[in-house]
Amino acid sequence: MEETSSLLRSGSTAQATLPLTPPRGVVRILTGLWLLLALILVTVYRSNLKAMLILPKINLPFDNLDQLTHTEIPVWVSLNSMLHAAAVNGEKNSTMGRFNSLINSVGKPNNVTQAIVDLVAGRQALAAPRSALVQILHSLFTMTGKCSTYLMSESFLKTNIGCLILQKYSPLKDQLDPILRNLREFGILNRMYHRGVVNAEECLKSISAKLDDSWRALSLEDFYGVFLVYSCGKEVQPKYLYCNIIVFLEYSKPGYQVIRFR
Repeated sequence: MEETSSLLRSGSTAQATLPLTPPRGVVRILTGLWLLLALILVTVYRSNLKAMLILPKINLPFDNLDQLTHTEIPVWVSLNSMLHAAAVNGEKNSTMGRFNSLINSVGKPNNVTQAIVDLVAGRQALAAPRSALVQILHSLFTMTGKCSTYLMSESFLKTNIGCLILQKYSPLKDQLDPILRNLREFGILNRMYHRGVVNAEECLKSISAKLDDSWRALSLEDFYGVFLVYSCGKEVQPKYLYCNIIVFLEYSKPGYQVIRFR
């Protein structure tokens, strides 16, 4: 017992001056994990920032009638339409005159189905009243589930679509006018029309609005992860520092000794 107590006293005296510090391996592991986490965050957010800020550029062949007339894209137009009559009667150097030179439906059967097939295949463009084109977009999206065509943002040659033609001085006019007026004012006609072409809504959006949601500018929600890590680091760092200071001061007081056997 005397030999053991003497060894304890000598060991205590020999180890009393050793500082209380965590093993170097633990410090290196924590430092490495922190650097690895920072590297992952920086890499991920930098790639996301680059991908979302660099939007894909889409060059449309034309977006109005004037741009169309400066291309060599053939255009199918119904020969019985008012548009074809306006193009034929237009001056040669005018926009309608140049548009007339692009019409490729002259001398061919007036086959709308074949015209739509050529449109989807990219062999020609198609000019028609907007209501007819919207119906085509609805049918194509219903069959394929995607928008392979687009509409010009600018219309031309205003037309009246959806009118009822009656005999002049017909007695039915006074009976139909209030009914149609009420249907229009209450939005019933508009609702019936949009329900019939509901699948065309996606194709009627602008090109920038139809881009995938992953290609967009960064918003505040995208930085919540960085803010969370930063806040946690700001909260943990001072507490960890205070704990180290308290432990160091406590174990540095007289009477406290650290014993370590080899």
